[in-house]
Amino acid sequence: MNAEQQKIIRDVEKKLGVSVFRHHGDMTIKRIPTGVLSLDMVLGGGLPTGRVIEIYGQKAVGKTSLSFHLMSQFQKLGRPVIYFDLEDTGDLERLEFYGVKTGESVENPVWLPHHGEDEVMFGQTVFELIERMAEVWRDGLVVIDSIPAMVSKITEEDIAYTGGAMASTARLMSASLRRMVGTNVLGKHNLTVIFINQTRQVLDPRKPISRPGGDALGYFASVALEVKNKEKIKGDIYVDGVDEPIASTVIGHKLHITTTKNKVFRPNLTAELPLNYDSGFDLYEDTLMIGVKFGVVKRAGAYFSYNEHRWQGIANAKAFFEENTDVYDTMVSDISNKIKE
Repeated sequence: MNAEQQKIIRDVEKKLGVSVFRHHGDMTIKRIPTGVLSLDMVLGGGLPTGRVIEIYGQKAVGKTSLSFHLMSQFQKLGRPVIYFDLEDTGDLERLEFYGVKTGESVENPVWLPHHGEDEVMFGQTVFELIERMAEVWRDGLVVIDSIPAMVSKITEEDIAYTGGAMASTARLMSASLRRMVGTNVLGKHNLTVIFINQTRQVLDPRKPISRPGGDALGYFASVALEVKNKEKIKGDIYVDGVDEPIASTVIGHKLHITTTKNKVFRPNLTAELPLNYDSGFDLYEDTLMIGVKFGVVKRAGAYFSYNEHRWQGIANAKAFFEENTDVYDTMVSDISNKIKE
């Protein structure tokens, strides 16, 4: 940049009172590891921070469970986590099941804003809290569960004018996101906001699946993750005194997580993550299969091997990792280094 160009920039910034141009170093994408290697891969190295993220899908596919897991990862790094339970269906046991720290006695517990028994936490209140508390929640994570449950401050006149509460919610999302992203309140404080959204079917053959909240979130989100339940995981049922299983039942399912939008990496990539209803996300299996894909873990039929260690079946490998976390951590490090090559 020559002297004349620099002078013009200084004059413009002096007149406007703000910094107009950014250095390339200011555009570096900040990320945190999700704790799931397959998800880190499709995201481009981890979850981008200081941005808007949408997690959407049909009911009971694992959207909230995935969000809880991400909340626990932020907490492990000492970052504040805020959970807006607008559906009023969450409970502390479920949060703790996925590793989220709760209660005043623990370090860095989750923030749980609540609306009171006889009041409604309006969508405007949620956005206002985020904007006002962004500096306090610096480097943190806000999870809003969910957009369909977000209630707008509307009057009967508003309903008649907009065509109903759904249109009012769309207007709320559009205005609030435009202000929040336009003022760069998230990027300035590196605050990440996850919106959970549930798809619904509509009577429109051109677009049979709809996402509540209008189109604004699709514009302003840096990443959109579609979660699907693609495959059930079955397990055997045993009773005392009988060696053979008497029946089988569904004990979990596999989440297919697709980056339908990604402004910071290649889009339309899919990660597959097993979820066990009794033990949570199966990170051992996820890591093992990624290790096989990159040649760090060798597979021959039902046998897996890593360095001098060898196991028959995924179950035996997971049992070994649970007792030998140092070996698992070393394997994760080796796989991560291989991915970066």
